[in-house]
Amino acid sequence: MKKLKVTLDKNNKDTNTIVELFAGYDEEMKLYNGDYTASWLLSDIHDAQWKIRTSKTIVAGKAGNERTYKYTRTIVWEKLLPNGTLLTDDCNQKLLNFIQKIFFLTCEDTTSGSRASAVCITTNASSLLQFISWVYLYDSIFEPKIYGFSKITQSTLEQFGKEFICSGSFGALNVARRIISQMGIDIESKDYLSLSFNEIEKVQQFLERENCYTKNLRGLRCIDRRRISSIFGIAKQEMYSHAATAFFRQFEPEYLAINDKVLLPINSSTQYPSHRTPLINDVKNKTYTDSLVTDVFDFLYKAMKFKRLFEEYLPCALSLKFNDLKSQIFRISKPTQRTPWIPLNTNLLLINKSIGMILNDADDILNYYEKMIYRFKRVGFFNRENNRRDGNHKGDLIVESLPEELKKYNITSFSKLEYSYKLGTGRSFVCVVELLVASCILIIAGLKPMRMEELINLKYDCLYFKKGDGYWLQQTLVKSGINDVLPQTEKPIPQIAARSIQCLQRINDIAKDLSDNAIKKESSYLFYQLLIGVNNNNASILSSNKIIQLLAQFCDYAGTSIDEFGRRWYVNIHELRKSFLLTFFWTFKESSLDACQWIAGHKDPAHVHAYIRSSTAGEEMTEIEAEYARQQMFLFHEKNSMLEMRNTEELYNDICTHFKVKDVSSINEDELNEWIELCMFKGVYRIDVISLEEESGLFDGCSVAFKLCKGEANVE
Repeated sequence: MKKLKVTLDKNNKDTNTIVELFAGYDEEMKLYNGDYTASWLLSDIHDAQWKIRTSKTIVAGKAGNERTYKYTRTIVWEKLLPNGTLLTDDCNQKLLNFIQKIFFLTCEDTTSGSRASAVCITTNASSLLQFISWVYLYDSIFEPKIYGFSKITQSTLEQFGKEFICSGSFGALNVARRIISQMGIDIESKDYLSLSFNEIEKVQQFLERENCYTKNLRGLRCIDRRRISSIFGIAKQEMYSHAATAFFRQFEPEYLAINDKVLLPINSSTQYPSHRTPLINDVKNKTYTDSLVTDVFDFLYKAMKFKRLFEEYLPCALSLKFNDLKSQIFRISKPTQRTPWIPLNTNLLLINKSIGMILNDADDILNYYEKMIYRFKRVGFFNRENNRRDGNHKGDLIVESLPEELKKYNITSFSKLEYSYKLGTGRSFVCVVELLVASCILIIAGLKPMRMEELINLKYDCLYFKKGDGYWLQQTLVKSGINDVLPQTEKPIPQIAARSIQCLQRINDIAKDLSDNAIKKESSYLFYQLLIGVNNNNASILSSNKIIQLLAQFCDYAGTSIDEFGRRWYVNIHELRKSFLLTFFWTFKESSLDACQWIAGHKDPAHVHAYIRSSTAGEEMTEIEAEYARQQMFLFHEKNSMLEMRNTEELYNDICTHFKVKDVSSINEDELNEWIELCMFKGVYRIDVISLEEESGLFDGCSVAFKLCKGEANVE
């Protein structure tokens, strides 16, 4: 064998590199000898529930000798398993101890000096719990109480991935089969989401006998999921997926009588189902993304580094090839769904309505809000013992002294709890204040793109003015920090966005003054508000769920578009972010890429390419136009009332001819997008703006239409 001669440089650079390499290897191989505590974990390692610290977490008080916290995330280990036991039961304690320790170690990631965010930790825990349920479903094979994960092999992980990709958690965990088998009913159908009429009738009769029906908030008879969970030993987490709802919907005729195409939610606070609500047939034929499966594979990969700590519970590392597993799963999984581009008319409607409310009514609403809140507080109407008893009296006072400027909102009560509100025709004063808050959110997020967490994390003093320049907004950037410590950035904002922030600051000031539980750190956030109509003496930072609810409430108020299936467009923060960036880029084309990157807070233009992917000048525009045209093709195919583009039929026919199909629904979205993009790049088609019209009056709004024009080039 030929000898290898190694020469190190004289300045010890190579020597230092080798030393660092071995030091890193030693660190990787070193056994953990800590006590399983960390700043992010606010609970004991073996608690049935873990409280996870976030950037906003505060100490709220004490319960006995234990501290209580606000603004945490929670992991619940007390999960009902397919064998009827809880993961926290004594018979599973040995496994649970292992699970909690190994999950803690994978979250800590001490080698890199950083760890996953609180959101990632709870998401990964959810995926892990689904995997544990699957392992227990095949208890006779894996025997997890004795062997943990040590009997897992490459082939069993392949099977796990395929089942969750093709059937989701509802199908992979055999939820429908487990329920039907315990009913003692013979089912011939192989697809439990498409039972025959006779099979549905038999199941309904069983459910009636077992008192498994209840009524929802609107009086519709629906299956009581809690009762089903209790009778059949099904985990509650497995009862509310889209597939679970589609299965139960077969036995809920009152819902089907209202809409037999859309998978209506069990309960809804909105007037219509959302544009994100799936069609029943789409759920039946759904292929899932690889996110849950990939989370599990990543967890197991990290866990194998601690094999020496848990020899009896982990498989042989050499037997698992995670890159091969991920490649196989990627090939059969559905691509992650793109955030839709808000229809321009819908976006303009919401912006116009919001501007109108802020400029025309904000001062009147806030003046009256401040006056009445202080009055109610002073006379004791917000005391717990008086709150419900004096509810109608508060409503009477609100209506009697209502300023003339606010009568157009048809205010009939103080809150939704009052009888006068439940009669049906008017709005509560709380609702009008919430509409103002929603309009502020729409303007801030619609004109300065940001993520939901960035919006919630805005501080009270986030706004400042530069003389001779204008207003600037200071915000934190998620996806950029370490250990939930986020960097800050400043961006210019229009005056109407600054006005929106000032409205929220005034609401915050009132909350700080009147709240019985004001805490300095908590009240330093912009969205710190009194819980009016709920717990009037206390205040809190708006949650992401509350913001989603407020935006939906405003969409109902503004009357956003409704498609032919009866679904309304209820915008969310990420849609506002994407729509701003794409509209901005479409307006200014490739010269605006750096500005898009800067406004969005990305580190470099490569990140913006998640929305606008291209590398040569001019192609950025065609890709956005192609994506827009593809969306319009599907709307044309569905004869959707939200179709915006004219002259679409010729492109639709060319697409069907090229792909040799009857309609676009059977074409892969990526392939269709690439083909349309090629046509636009070659000049076969182009999209022109044909009208931009502002009607008389300040806030009547404007409309934009697009025309598809065919060029001289030929379709290939």
